[in-house]
Amino acid sequence: MPDGPAAKAGLRGTETIRRHIVSLDKIAVKGPTHLQSLMEKYNVGDTVTVGILRDGQRQEIPVTLEAAL
Repeated sequence: MPDGPAAKAGLRGTETIRRHIVSLDKIAVKGPTHLQSLMEKYNVGDTVTVGILRDGQRQEIPVTLEAAL
């Protein structure tokens, strides 16, 4: 979503769970279902660190969670 927390934190729309998102708060993400189960322990307003691969480099990006629309 263009106005969503990920976009606000600087994540690009092309950075997908399967190929680019590799961790959440230092826990390796194995796929979309695993990411969803990890996210269930957080609340709106929490800030998580999303590990991504961008241009062959690993980056850690803080994302503050918002309510789903």
